[in-house]
Amino acid sequence: MKNINRFLENSHRTDLRGFNMDLYGRKDIVFEDNHPDLRRQGAKPEANWAPPSPGLPGIFILGHDTNVADVLTLTLTVEGKDYPTVDALTVTRHRWTPAWTDTYYRTPVEKDVYPCAGTLCLREKKCITRRDVFCGEITLQNALRETRHVKIGVKMPFTWDEQAGAYPFRCTVATAAAGGAYQVEGYAAVCIDGKPGCVFETELAAFSTVTFRYGMTIRPEAVEAQQAVQEVLCQKDPFQANEDEFNRWFDTYVPRLETEDSDLLKVYYYRWFVVYHGIHNPVEIIKDHKIPRSSIYESRYGGWFGGPIGLPVPWQIEEAKWMRRPEFLMDHMTNWMENLVLYQGYIQFSPWAIWHAYQLHPDKKWLEAHYEDLKKYMATQVDVDDPQPRITVGSWGTGAEYQPSFYQHTDILNGGEKWDWRCDCEGHDVLGGFPVSKLYRLDEQTYTIVSLKGCEALAREIGQAEDADKFRRAAEKLSGIMLEKHWDEKTQMFYDCEVSQNLKCDEAACYDSFAPFMGGVAGEKYHAAFEKLMDRNWFRTDFGATTAAKNCPAYWPDNCIAGPVESSPENPHYYPCSWNGPVWVYANSIVSDAFGCAAVQNTSLRADWLNYFTAVTEMHFPGGDRSTPLVTEQYRPDDGASNSVINDYFHSSWLNPFIQYYLGVRIENGDVTFDPFTTEDFTLSGVMIAGKEHTFRQWHDEEGNVRREVSPKP
Repeated sequence: MKNINRFLENSHRTDLRGFNMDLYGRKDIVFEDNHPDLRRQGAKPEANWAPPSPGLPGIFILGHDTNVADVLTLTLTVEGKDYPTVDALTVTRHRWTPAWTDTYYRTPVEKDVYPCAGTLCLREKKCITRRDVFCGEITLQNALRETRHVKIGVKMPFTWDEQAGAYPFRCTVATAAAGGAYQVEGYAAVCIDGKPGCVFETELAAFSTVTFRYGMTIRPEAVEAQQAVQEVLCQKDPFQANEDEFNRWFDTYVPRLETEDSDLLKVYYYRWFVVYHGIHNPVEIIKDHKIPRSSIYESRYGGWFGGPIGLPVPWQIEEAKWMRRPEFLMDHMTNWMENLVLYQGYIQFSPWAIWHAYQLHPDKKWLEAHYEDLKKYMATQVDVDDPQPRITVGSWGTGAEYQPSFYQHTDILNGGEKWDWRCDCEGHDVLGGFPVSKLYRLDEQTYTIVSLKGCEALAREIGQAEDADKFRRAAEKLSGIMLEKHWDEKTQMFYDCEVSQNLKCDEAACYDSFAPFMGGVAGEKYHAAFEKLMDRNWFRTDFGATTAAKNCPAYWPDNCIAGPVESSPENPHYYPCSWNGPVWVYANSIVSDAFGCAAVQNTSLRADWLNYFTAVTEMHFPGGDRSTPLVTEQYRPDDGASNSVINDYFHSSWLNPFIQYYLGVRIENGDVTFDPFTTEDFTLSGVMIAGKEHTFRQWHDEEGNVRREVSPKP
């Protein structure tokens, strides 16, 4: 497939994306109470996006979320009558691709002019280039038998500087993920048909057509900004040029997949699109930015999480390691090694992911340069000379707020009832000094163990045998403790444990009950746990696994806490990131990987893994529509409706389990294995492993036998 841009085309999305400059087009979260038509029509894919509008109205991203909205809007005047371009024009046709959008609008019906339709058609094609230049092309078509005077103005929320021929630009970028607040100052150049200016006027003859281009960019100096805009506007076809550049990026960085499964093909290239637009280099815009090189964001939009966040960093590394060229991956891992801003925040297993990435893109000099950084991080997680299980204080630091296992034993803490959700950070800090629950958590224990295993392997790569042995012994000791302490023989499940009395949270099985299978820490002896994963009375849904088992007294499928104590379905406690039941994509990344590791060992699990992964893939199609794949944070378990407001949210992994398990391409200690779980025909080509390009092909011969081929041969 050559044209990925057109393959991802749809008519629902309305966002516009450059490298550091974006128009964010998400509507409010879709709930029944403010969308009563959903009861009759169901959730539509277009409900995820604001309607198309000319220019750049709405939330403006420049490196990160900014305090500027409606940064570039258009005014339309026909024969002295003003038409609001955002609210008054009717959208009659719309196309979206990652590289450009193309939209037709029509003026409102005026019964005294023509009672059946508006009489002016405005078409706008627009893009933001990889160098953050906005370009728009407007075509006006007169649908009357008379000449009309038409004027279009380009407005910015600043004062035009006549001498500079540009708008003095100033905005504040403030997000915790960026390390604070920054001021961006410079000039926003606006050009029409290559010349500085903000008004286009024409006498539009009967049934005639006129086209002009306009553009905008932001640079430190006005002349520099004008030149950047003019270079784009004078291109023969800037939109095709932007499409060509987008497709070149995919040719350069993405292994090519061929398969007859259209769902998998669509999600495969969509998830690479998520990687593509998760990569930014904000220091190009914000000179004093605390991250001096490119990075991968959790989200472009958001006052807290609009940038790199520690929780998903290992999943992002696992996804990006499959890039054919590693420069963006190496920058991301270097940022983590240097502990920039929030890179090492939350709980995570980045050393394990870095080891996996290193096997595809080995760089011994880089590893030697950052080895002490790696050791320094592990020293904050565990004393390798005396390893003890980590205690998790409250659910906030895990990124899994209100996970029910924290509350099964709250009666021990407060002398009151079990399941008191107030015994957490919010209850302590906001609601009145409640005690904060503590757990020995399965995901945090597992993350520590696999991180130690990753450090061991990386240490051996550069001859640090003594350190490697320490990492190994610590991992072995912690593994033994976890498997003995957290496994429940009666129910055949792993559970988190309460700290003070070492009580299992055996009424609160959660997604991290499957974390011990990551990296093969828990072996075949424990594989009966996956029967619960596939049981619809426990975790199974049509869209992946729930974050908490459905038989847990604190389970609730929506984005709130609804009991069993101190809240109820009639009087819920709303919280936008509740992990007490909704299907979180992050949680399903853990389950996909853990289940896949187990199915590598135990082939009898592979059919169930494929069934489960099909459900995770289905989660990417909002409303069931195949044209517009989308990943957000979390979903309702019963109907797959999104519970989240942020689109293309990059805090999960789909590409890695798809390639490693579904397609069966795995690398361990330098050895390449080709062992697909699927029996379907496919070809994955252009996979770079240690500098060599590989192709993996599976097909059926004339007798119906499955054949496999790796080129070059391992």
